[in-house]
Amino acid sequence: MTDFKVIAHEIASQEGCTTLGLVGSAEERYPLYQIKRGRGKKVLISAGVHGDEPAGVHAILRFLKEEIQKYEDRFEFTIFPCMNPYGLVKSTKRNAQDLNINRQFKEGSAAEEVNLIRAQLEEYEFTMDLHETGPDSFMDPDEPSEEHPSAFYLWETCEDKDLRVGTEIVKNIEKMGLPVCKWPTIYDDINNGGVIWYPENCGTPIYAAGTTFEAYLHAHHTKQAFTIETPSGWKLKDRILAHIVSLRTVLDKK
Repeated sequence: MTDFKVIAHEIASQEGCTTLGLVGSAEERYPLYQIKRGRGKKVLISAGVHGDEPAGVHAILRFLKEEIQKYEDRFEFTIFPCMNPYGLVKSTKRNAQDLNINRQFKEGSAAEEVNLIRAQLEEYEFTMDLHETGPDSFMDPDEPSEEHPSAFYLWETCEDKDLRVGTEIVKNIEKMGLPVCKWPTIYDDINNGGVIWYPENCGTPIYAAGTTFEAYLHAHHTKQAFTIETPSGWKLKDRILAHIVSLRTVLDKK
């Protein structure tokens, strides 16, 4: 179990942090945080939609501590640093309602986290949701049952091919000495050397349903949405580094 008190204190102490509400079970309620920082082009960063994927949460905290100052004069950041605090505390993918939040971005969702977040969304230059992949992902009935990658990869949903930067993210990850998944397909989606481009390379029915955060954001709030995947078998410092390098690559291109 994660010491959420430590993480919550660090998040709550950040400039521009507000609490959208309390989420969780009737017995255990946890704050759902949003951070707004900077000025300029609006971007969204999120992590922790699956509570058993903590690296993205730590990456956002590292970004806030060491990186965001370089970009605050050009970008207005909306950050959801931990979208599923109950799941993080319990180290479980699902929320207290036993829902996979990343299948609940739709009208009439039963997930209280989703409804609180949807009410805050604006139009963004791009969005980036930070994830991890590992064996436990495939014990969930809402997940593909194929073998999971043990190297970095990402989804980039962007119809305008001139805007795409997924290949540059991959190059920068490899410069760090971190392996990238080069399988021809990942969960029936076509993989292009570590990048799965949507909409044309979608082959997984679960993702085609359009109820992931990335799909919802692209449909309603942005022309360019990223989901970054780091293997849970990597050292935490390498997973954090891969997330930050991915975010830095896109920000520097904008």
